[in-house]
Amino acid sequence: MEKYPFMLFYRKDIFYALVVDWAFLGIWVKRNSVDAEPIQIIIVTVLTGIALISLGIVIQLVRRRVY
Repeated sequence: MEKYPFMLFYRKDIFYALVVDWAFLGIWVKRNSVDAEPIQIIIVTVLTGIALISLGIVIQLVRRRVY
């Protein structure tokens, strides 16, 4: 099984997760600025991804398992 989706918890690398969050944010901004009617499934997926990754980062910081 690939470890990439779980890199935050496997290697405790919040910077990897922050890059993915930044990419999701870029997708969200681009979709909202270009399309007159943004595609809802993309917006929902991106915002869910941002929320889950950010929650994982907060959990790692609270546990103090970050380098």
